[in-house]
Amino acid sequence: MTAALVLLYAQPLTRMAQLSTDDVQQEDGKALVRLGEPRRLSRSRSPGCC
Repeated sequence: MTAALVLLYAQPLTRMAQLSTDDVQQEDGKALVRLGEPRRLSRSRSPGCC
C-alpha cells in the first residue's frame, strides 16, 4: 500500500512513515487514508483590494 501511495499520490516516504492508525478509516466497506490536514476556506479579497 505504501508504494501505491507514493506513486499514485506523489507522497514522500517520510510522510508515509508518519501515518498512524488514526489516519486510516473504514466507511461503507472502503478504506480512507488521510494524507494531510483538511483544506480551510479562506476569505477572498474584496474587489477594491490590491
